[in-house]
Amino acid sequence: MTVSAGATIRYAGLDAQVLAASHRGDGRNITLKTVLNGRAVVVKVYGRRRGFFTTVMRWFDSRVIAGKSSDLARARCETERSVLELWRRTGFDVPAILEDALPEAADRHSLVIECVPGVSLRDLIRGRRAEARELTVILERFARDCRRRHDTALALKEPRLIHEHPSLRHVMVAGDRLVNLDFEVVFMGRHDIERIVSLEIAGFLRVLAKETKKAFPRYLEAFARAYGNKERLARVCRDVRRGTLPIFGWLITLDLRLRRRVYYNKLTVSEALAAALERM
Repeated sequence: MTVSAGATIRYAGLDAQVLAASHRGDGRNITLKTVLNGRAVVVKVYGRRRGFFTTVMRWFDSRVIAGKSSDLARARCETERSVLELWRRTGFDVPAILEDALPEAADRHSLVIECVPGVSLRDLIRGRRAEARELTVILERFARDCRRRHDTALALKEPRLIHEHPSLRHVMVAGDRLVNLDFEVVFMGRHDIERIVSLEIAGFLRVLAKETKKAFPRYLEAFARAYGNKERLARVCRDVRRGTLPIFGWLITLDLRLRRRVYYNKLTVSEALAAALERM
């Protein structure tokens, strides 16, 4: 199945619009928008992302070394379902899982979820679809949501409440809702949750810096003030230097230093955060 985002295709006997597609692996990694039982839904199909040998190596790297969930198609489908259920159960906004049955011709590793009408926070910024004041209000709401979720993750010792790959394109702005997406791979039980919280914050701020450029300091300060927990934010710079696996911290720091000229490097934005905290 070689298609591109925006195309209209027939899938399992249904007319569907391609929202996202990957040509890697078996080419069956695809996200579709279609109509089931009279309502718009999103269908996520989970295929093999890479060749067989690379898949095996990535499984070993993710599960044994990095402490993440498996990258295999069935595992990613099961992980996303369980994490969507966890987030909704603990009070955080994600697409609802729908029980609409797909035709028998559909891939077995697939999930039907709520179609959220909106735009990603990244695209909202990139397309300048919001005035500065409106964007500030959205970022402040996002920061408060993050703070509440991080508090819950720490209280429950639940790393699956932290984005493994934080990006503003995984946050949908839909009216008054900020809906989180993309939970195919997540951190598992043995991680220091304080540290992966720091890495998530740095990841979101890196994208914010990339998209807002010269306006970043203003939005950074708005985020930090709304988040509110200065002690936790102050950890970010130190934890970024250590990375997910502290044993490789020296290598991560060297890599970040070599790429320091890039303004949206995680180390650079975490240092900007430290400076903003001093002004608060």
